[in-house]
Amino acid sequence: MAYFYEKKDNIPTLEDVCVRFVCKNLNFLTFVDGPEHELRRRWRFPYPNFRISPQPAQKILLQLCKRNALDDERMSLFSSDSLNLISPVIKEANVSPASLRVLKEFRLSNLSAMNLPNVNLNSIIGCLGEWTVHNLISLNVTGTSIMCETNLPILVVLGRFKNLQVLNVSRTEFTTSNLQIVADDLSNLQHLNISRTRVTDISPLLAIRDRLTGLIMHRLELEHREDVEKLLWNIVQLHQLRTLDVSDRPQPAVGGFAAVSRLCSATALPHLVHLDLSGNPFGLRLEDAR
Repeated sequence: MAYFYEKKDNIPTLEDVCVRFVCKNLNFLTFVDGPEHELRRRWRFPYPNFRISPQPAQKILLQLCKRNALDDERMSLFSSDSLNLISPVIKEANVSPASLRVLKEFRLSNLSAMNLPNVNLNSIIGCLGEWTVHNLISLNVTGTSIMCETNLPILVVLGRFKNLQVLNVSRTEFTTSNLQIVADDLSNLQHLNISRTRVTDISPLLAIRDRLTGLIMHRLELEHREDVEKLLWNIVQLHQLRTLDVSDRPQPAVGGFAAVSRLCSATALPHLVHLDLSGNPFGLRLEDAR
């Protein structure tokens, strides 16, 4: 007897249904409080001492971002009086440094502050409590400026994150000089994303080759053949890598690089699990992979 199973859409969890309901009806579930120059939005909880636990609170925050509905007033809902945050994601939101200071009330393990037009790395770090600064594990600031008001990079402040293991600075003004600072100061860094940055030389990473397990550098702007050659020689020395992404847009056919044979050897990158060479930036040929 044959059995036929119909493919069904994933059924949302009760938590996800509740999160969507809250976001759709936020104006009915909250109210505005405080003097006119310092308005805050507060929750209409069903009973005193009610609190929202981290996971649904973080889902509400992210859903408001996706709906383009997060602003300074609504950011004030995410205070420690009402909920807890551990790994918040704030992206593409019209929020100011003043409203992000609410993050100082929490002990965060992970933080994503992506594509925020009104803040920079320095103002984000200024919104974090001391516990978070000393214990943060991952930081994602993709698309958010790392420049200060005088148009100088402010990567020196990253040195305070002594426990940071994962850093994503993709699509920022991050440069080779900044990479040197990160390699020197972040003594626990294991995974780095520098995609679409201004980095042209990854030599500083050789100093942390014994602990760097993940390197994402999609679409680096390397204008000269010598830069690509040097990049490849440096890559094959990062012997602890598990994840490597050097993908790019399809490139015109180029002659082979001397380091290609090293990359394709049986002893190169012995721990590698994931490799993305889309666009063939090193001009590999079929026979190189045999």
